[in-house]
Formats: sequence, C-alpha cells, structure tokens
Amino acid sequence: MIQMKKATVGGVVCLIMLLVSNTSVGVELCPEPGAGEGIISIFEEACVDCDRGPVDTCGQEFSLTLVDVAPGPAPKLIVFTYDVYKYPDAEEGTDLAHWVLGVDLAQFQQYLGDGMALSDIFVDCAGAGCLIAIPDARTQLDGVKFEGVVGDGETQTFTLTLDEGALIPGWGFGEGCMLAATRADNEDIRWANRPAPGYVCISGPVLVEKPIVYVCPKSMGYWKNHLSKWPVSSLTLGCQEYPQEELLTILKTPPRGDASVILARQLAAAKLNIERGSDPEPASGAIEAADELFCEYSGKLPYRVRTYTYKGKQMLKLARILDMYNNGWLTDGCGDED
Repeated sequence: MIQMKKATVGGVVCLIMLLVSNTSVGVELCPEPGAGEGIISIFEEACVDCDRGPVDTCGQEFSLTLVDVAPGPAPKLIVFTYDVYKYPDAEEGTDLAHWVLGVDLAQFQQYLGDGMALSDIFVDCAGAGCLIAIPDARTQLDGVKFEGVVGDGETQTFTLTLDEGALIPGWGFGEGCMLAATRADNEDIRWANRPAPGYVCISGPVLVEKPIVYVCPKSMGYWKNHLSKWPVSSLTLGCQEYPQEELLTILKTPPRGDASVILARQLAAAKLNIERGSDPEPASGAIEAADELFCEYSGKLPYRVRTYTYKGKQMLKLARILDMYNNGWLTDGCGDED
C-alpha cells in the first residue's frame, strides 16, 4: 500500500511516500532534489510509527535495521546495534558514504547531568568513525553521523554506546521513532542538480523516565575488606584526590585519637556507597561539611587533629552521622546490611 502526500518547501514540491511492503516496513520519505533543510521538519513530523526494521531508504537503495538494544560492558551503558545493507545497483559510484541517525540532540542536552556534555552521552562508536552533526551538511539532519563505505550486496554493522550516567537521575534511554538518512556518491539535499539522499523512519535511542532504584549502603569495614567491589579507583576527600592504595591505607589506619582519620574513614566509605548507587541525600550535608573541614588543611591526610579540640569535635560529630549512613540507619529499608 502506498500513500502519497505533497508538501511545498521553498517553492519545491516534495513527495512524501509512506510505503509498507512484505520486505520492508516503516515510513519511506522521498524528497525532490534541492528540497533543502525545510523538508526535514516535515519528515520528522511524519515519523510517528516505526519499528526496528529492516526499513528501506527512499528508492530502496539502502536498508537499515536496528538489530539489538542491550546493556553495555559497564553499568549504565546501553548499546544500539544497526546493520546497513546496500542493494545491488547497476550504477557505479553509488556506495554508501555515510548515514545519520537523527537522535534528538536538543532533548539530550536538556537532560544532561551537572558538568556533562553531549560527548559524555555518546561514549563509543564501532564499525566506523562517527561524530555529532548539528546538522550534517549533505542531509541537513541533526544527530549522530556514521562514516562508512558499504558496496553492492554488502552489510556493515554499526554500534552506538550511550551512557545513562551522563543524564540527570531518573532518566535513561529507551526506543522511539526518529528520522535517519543515507548518503551515497554526490547526493546532497541542498542542490537541485544533485540526487537527494535517502530518508526513512526507524527506531532509535530516546529519553525515557526511569525510576531511581538505590542500593543499601555498606559499612566502612565492608569497603576495607572488599577491595574488588570498589566502584571507583580514586576519591576526593576535602580538596585532595586519593588513589585506591592511599584510601585503603586510610581505612586500615588505627585512628589513635586523630579525629581527621576517624572522619576520613567514614567519608571515604560514604562516597564509595554513593558511587555504588546508594541514595546520597541522607549524607549530603555531612559529606559537604566534612569536605569543607578537610579543605582547611594543606596536604594529605592524616592532619593529626586531637579529638578534644574544637575542630576534632566537629569531625567526630560528622563521622557519627556518616557511620550511621554507612550502616544503613539513615536510608529507608536498610540497616546493618553487611
């Protein structure tokens, strides 16, 4: 079944073809040569129904398939895997040059975590080089541009790895409809004297709300005795960064009346718990105050602060709060987890 709608952009009449067949499903979008950037928003509005494919770009020159969406090699990583197939063609010089997956970069930008950039979301590409295009000149589509040469009868696999850790808490990646474009040879949507790239709707990464699931904190003693479970290899205590080896020394050092060591042990454990996925809220005030106290001292721990001094008493008070947090007493549903 073929349905056709006409749209006029800058005086250029474009045919939007909605094609459903036995071999390719989805929405196939065919612009007239020289349609320019104005046609992109029309095509994006048409992308309301799609699936993983295979779906053919305009003219059935290329086929795109979202092969898999799976967890990545580390927590919070999601891998989208695509196959691009080139149909055999009698014409020379029509191999794939690049293709663009039109992810909503503006939406991704809006939900970035503190200090994060778009490059922190798109952590890896495999199969060929890729970059963020705003927009890609030849297709006028914003998104992730994949470089690669795919010849007649060939299939190439591309992967895109995204990091949910770059987003604000409560958000992650799911599947949704988006525009994709393939460019071969000298195809360029901007010029009437050149062939137009192919466009199609396909499933790709979109932002979705995800409930935050926190884990119960672990005690200072747990982290001291389970080095292989550490979620990070370094921490900042106060204004100084400590590698794992130095942190382990602090955890194993008897305080001997040094309030800075008593606090540092609980502060390190609290930060390890948060990195592991514990709710930071119950400990946030104590952690901030502890860091501010340590920043008053030069160099690294220990600072040899006697427990009976004014600063020592401040440190002991914060250490008690963090000890309660690390043992789960400040987190609902937790308590003495070790």
